Amino acid sequence: MSLNTYLTFDGNCREAFEFYRSVFGGDFETFQTFAEGPPDSGVPDDEKDRVMHVSLAVGSSVLMGSDRASGFGPPLNVGNNFSIAVEGRSREHCDEVFAKLSADGAVAMPLQETFWGAYYGLWTDRFGINWMVNYTLPRVSPAYAVSMPAAPSSPSSAVAVSRIRNFCTLPVTVIGNESTSFQ
Repeated sequence: MSLNTYLTFDGNCREAFEFYRSVFGGDFETFQTFAEGPPDSGVPDDEKDRVMHVSLAVGSSVLMGSDRASGFGPPLNVGNNFSIAVEGRSREHCDEVFAKLSADGAVAMPLQETFWGAYYGLWTDRFGINWMVNYTLPRVSPAYAVSMPAAPSSPSSAVAVSRIRNFCTLPVTVIGNESTSFQ
């Protein structure tokens, strides 16, 4: 498990992180604006160029940040513009950390799967400290379906299926006169 700092800004996140990069060196691991997020996010058009998420490795830690979008979370004040970010080991670990640290606090976003492929939650503990927990979900590749006019038992179909299986290394379902799954 690791703990990292997450900073929140009111429109000057890009400027701040360019400054931090000039001090600490390195490259941004992630740099995304709200324009790159889901189109139905509710972010006003004039705020789409604000930073949705940026991360900069600093030694064995990661400095992360974003701009606050209108209508998301409480008003930004110096002092509440940071969170401690917990990188969870599993969904169960996130559930445990969330349950313990959010007890008697205020949950801003319950644990849930997100569009960026994580299990994530956000809250303020009973002492007024902002926390977030993030577990990057394992990526699952979809199975491939292949439509062939001949049955898989024909010689040409068998060769094609063999080539597809060797190339994809994923489950392949052949749909033809017969349906057979190859895994």
